[in-house]
Amino acid sequence: MDVQQSIDMVVIWAYEKGYSVLFDKDGDNTVCYHSKAISIKTTSAAHIQLHTLLHECGHILVHNNDSPFDFNRITDRFSSSTSTHKIYTVIEEAEAWKRGKQLARRLHIPLDDDKWDMAVARAIKSYMKWALDY
Repeated sequence: MDVQQSIDMVVIWAYEKGYSVLFDKDGDNTVCYHSKAISIKTTSAAHIQLHTLLHECGHILVHNNDSPFDFNRITDRFSSSTSTHKIYTVIEEAEAWKRGKQLARRLHIPLDDDKWDMAVARAIKSYMKWALDY
């Protein structure tokens, strides 16, 4: 299975969950629960688009199945500028990466573990810097 076929499988999965996937050069690599849309930036390499799409689907899985850390309670009780909110955001991001990888396994999508691990580390490092920037 090539990367495009893998992306197509994840798009079908998202569609079955009621989400559309928009690929655009100006995409912002996000998921919007309200509009049920996933936005993926197409200027990245195909394998990065796949990793990002899986991660955004991981957010859907966290959102639909509750966060193990009750992230909604944190966001309701703590301002987005607080360290508590920021640290829990990092935790939520890590959980979305984990669930994205689990989704790939369920869909029998092959992943290059080294590339996946580097993508996760790069993303979490960025969030950690943001969370610790007072």
